[in-house]
Amino acid sequence: MTLSEQGLQTVLLAVLMGEADPTEALPADATTDTDEPNEDDDQSEVWIDSAATFADGGVLTLNKGLVVRLSDGSEFQLSIVRSR
Repeated sequence: MTLSEQGLQTVLLAVLMGEADPTEALPADATTDTDEPNEDDDQSEVWIDSAATFADGGVLTLNKGLVVRLSDGSEFQLSIVRSR
């Protein structure tokens, strides 16, 4: 299964608010990009495989952020911007 941007947003918010355990598999309802199942997916669970800072992950930017890699092979970049 593939985690959507909306799914990752939902999961991260739950983790930051203390409503989810970041060491457990991500909820199944957050792991689909569309409503249609993908027959090529053989994993029923998706979890965070690794995370690194932009600098450690080789992202060429002066911005701060994280590269998050999931067990399904997808990768997300999360920028960190101070607003106040």
